[in-house]
Amino acid sequence: MKFHQLRYLCQIVDSGFNVTAAAQALHTSQSGISRQVRLLEQELGAEILLRQGNKIIGLSEPGVEIVAASKRLLLGALDLKNIAQTYEKQDSGSLSVATPHLHARFSLQSTISAFCLKYPSVHIKLSQLDPADIIKMVAANEVDIGVTSIEGGIDRSIVALPAYATSMHLFTPAKHPLLRLKRPLLRDVAKFPLIILDPRINSGRAVLREFEKQELIPNIVMSATNSDVVKAYVGSGLGVAFLRRMPFQPKEDSVIRVVPVDHIFAPSMTYILIRREKYLRHYMYDFIEMISPDWTARKVKAEFAR
Repeated sequence: MKFHQLRYLCQIVDSGFNVTAAAQALHTSQSGISRQVRLLEQELGAEILLRQGNKIIGLSEPGVEIVAASKRLLLGALDLKNIAQTYEKQDSGSLSVATPHLHARFSLQSTISAFCLKYPSVHIKLSQLDPADIIKMVAANEVDIGVTSIEGGIDRSIVALPAYATSMHLFTPAKHPLLRLKRPLLRDVAKFPLIILDPRINSGRAVLREFEKQELIPNIVMSATNSDVVKAYVGSGLGVAFLRRMPFQPKEDSVIRVVPVDHIFAPSMTYILIRREKYLRHYMYDFIEMISPDWTARKVKAEFAR
């Protein structure tokens, strides 16, 4: 059994059982991948891939377990390299972080700036994605750390560390009629044009869910995937919006007013997501603690062991 055979097998699965796509991803030949996977099946004495003619249609029952074990072995091999690099170059390397735009633009900006000053030889790769995609990337070991809110349960392979809470606020143009109300209710907001974040984003979905819960029909005039865009159109007078407090910048947003609406929406917790079997270099622990000082390296390691 060879590591490249396991890598070929996992790439076939990750490519949707398309051998041609797997070969392209690994920069090798289709015939070479197929031959090596056949050799692996012969050595293990088990059919891993289900085939229909020349087409792979899925995994056999033992194949599901074999692929899961293969991914753990490959991850372990990567960790061995990371451990060696840690002791060779303590303060250099890379850190990949996946987070929604809102957190990348606002809540993490000062943390990342401070981290870069402390570790100038660490390259940060910052990806702005939807929460569902962030969870998938963390689970697949495609990023080191995810920072996002989550809905529902997550797989035990991922450790979720509560980091900080964000509250929802009502954003309106200056001198808007809603500003005359001390505690505007959702039924009050429903009377005016509304701009929302795309429902694929947790904040956008939470707004629509609350309207549905209260059996109200919002007057949606626009949706966008970027909080800065939503805010710009609020400032232009197109409508009002519900956003987390982070996007408001008093100097930049002089034509906008912000009203807290904790009486309508509960605060949303943001989590630091890490694959449970992930090997973290010392500066990654430091980055986590910079986001949330409660999560020291000792506490994170204890959470991994639970």
